[in-house]
Amino acid sequence: MMSNQDQGADGPKASRDEKPPRWDHSPDAGETTRAMTANAVVSAAANVPLLLAAVGLVIYLAFEAGLSMPGTIFGGLGLAVSGWRWSMSKRYRARAPLDEATERSARREVELNAGLAGLMWGYGALAIYPHLKEVAQIAFPMMVAGSAGVAALYAPLAGRAYLYMIVPQVASLALAHLAFDGLRSIGLAIIVAGFGFTMYRSAQLSKAAGERLARALLERDRLRADHARLAELELAEAKVAAESARNEAAATRDLFIAKVSHEFRTPLQTIVALADLLALKTADDKSKGLQEPVQRLSRAADQLMHQANDLAAFVRANKAAGYEIRERPVRLDEVVAASIVELRELAHRKGIEVRVAVPEVSLHADDMRLQQIIGNLVSNAVKYTSTGHIEIRAEVDGRDPCTMTLWVSDTGSGIAEDALPNVFDPWFRGTREARGLGLGLSIVRSLVAQLGGTAELTSEMGQGTTACIRIPVKVLEQAPKRPSVGTASLSNLRLLVVDDEDSVRSAVADLLRAKGAICVEAPGTEEALKELEDHAYEAALIDIQMPGADGYELARRQRARYPRSETRLIAMSAFGLAQEHSGLFDAYVAKPAKADTMVGTIVRALERRGFSAANRT
Repeated sequence: MMSNQDQGADGPKASRDEKPPRWDHSPDAGETTRAMTANAVVSAAANVPLLLAAVGLVIYLAFEAGLSMPGTIFGGLGLAVSGWRWSMSKRYRARAPLDEATERSARREVELNAGLAGLMWGYGALAIYPHLKEVAQIAFPMMVAGSAGVAALYAPLAGRAYLYMIVPQVASLALAHLAFDGLRSIGLAIIVAGFGFTMYRSAQLSKAAGERLARALLERDRLRADHARLAELELAEAKVAAESARNEAAATRDLFIAKVSHEFRTPLQTIVALADLLALKTADDKSKGLQEPVQRLSRAADQLMHQANDLAAFVRANKAAGYEIRERPVRLDEVVAASIVELRELAHRKGIEVRVAVPEVSLHADDMRLQQIIGNLVSNAVKYTSTGHIEIRAEVDGRDPCTMTLWVSDTGSGIAEDALPNVFDPWFRGTREARGLGLGLSIVRSLVAQLGGTAELTSEMGQGTTACIRIPVKVLEQAPKRPSVGTASLSNLRLLVVDDEDSVRSAVADLLRAKGAICVEAPGTEEALKELEDHAYEAALIDIQMPGADGYELARRQRARYPRSETRLIAMSAFGLAQEHSGLFDAYVAKPAKADTMVGTIVRALERRGFSAANRT
């Protein structure tokens, strides 16, 4: 019989010498394809509201031009494409995760749906577009470009879906410029074809990046499963491995979100700029019938922009550096008013009264971060309130150090008691029906904490919710002198727009031209430097992420060459501005940016050198 001592000597030794099995973490091509196809199905359905808005606008333009039959056919195709996408999303979500046969079926459906969407736009290009006039004729190719840009975010993930969509679009639009007298232009046809080729190449690069990210996420999931198995062999070792896996998963997630956010925001800048341009073009009484469809398009673009900004803010909050804080003299009542302009309109459409009681006090604070905090709180209140009112109150105590306290109260549905501890967690949503990403309150908490304050939330089911934030502030004796941005004009200002993305560059330049500026476009650093050497410009809007010599290199070389130049350099980027390079630029605009944001940034940059854009003639 073996003694206890012998067992203690031999048993554990044998266990220590035993090597754990090796696990293969690499997903096969089939798994990656299934994950990408599932993502394409969900994303296609998510874009249905924007598609319906565009289809509705085309139908309206067709009927205004007396094209009732083509407009009806186009509308029928649009409804068929939209309904099909909703149906696909519902059916394949219920069957997730997709097996091999289901994935093939889903991929074929996405390809056929994309082909039908391409035929729809192709039909519109040949049957409707040639007969439109003036603004309406400008709007149609913009919507085709927007459709191609949005589809580039998801269609490349599902086989040849993007090819099936963009070929009919581009071919029909180019043919229209070759076959119809009012549109005939070989140059424009070549430009359309070049746009289609560029978008297709970009989509292929996006697909390759998506494949790599999908493989990384699948590897992460397998690593988690492997760590669970290893935990059965050695508990202490498994805890270390699990922690490592969580860190790796978080890094992979943040990388994925950052990439998706950037790829989303760049084409979205084109859509937002074109929506603003359409709003300017249709502001007169002659285009009154177009104003409501254009407003719907703008609201859809704003919703996408809000979600893109939330994604970017979430990624920034998870970095060690956190948010960049830029304090300046501001008026608290003006900050609150600017935060709720669009939300007040949304609340009004729902029949909700918005009450504001904020003192006219001047602070030294970061108005953009305060607007981000207030906007997210009020957005949540509007989202979960169906009747009654929303109240925004603030007060600043006179003690040293001073504290600003702000309350946002609503008469909405309230939050369940067991859910209250989770409301500030990332991705948390109050109900399954709630729209959005579930990042708003998480961003609020991160921002308030970085500003040295606190955020809390109280709620009662059926009675409503109250959010309260407290932030230390510096109170100013005199009100800040702010430039009148809302009425400022860019008339006769010479501006240089630098961006390697043709659609973004053209859309931004056209928008600034509509605001009165004289705009010149440059596709890269070398062309921009040549323009800045040969001509005088009041300001240059520079994209940061450009191939070859990027925006930082452009600013560095321009500063070195002309250290006393009066040209204001304004950075534009979907990634944000690196702190170590911020001194190269006079101002920064985050993509996507609305017209008022761009105009305001330009005006303030010029004001800082004693130049009044509002008084220029």
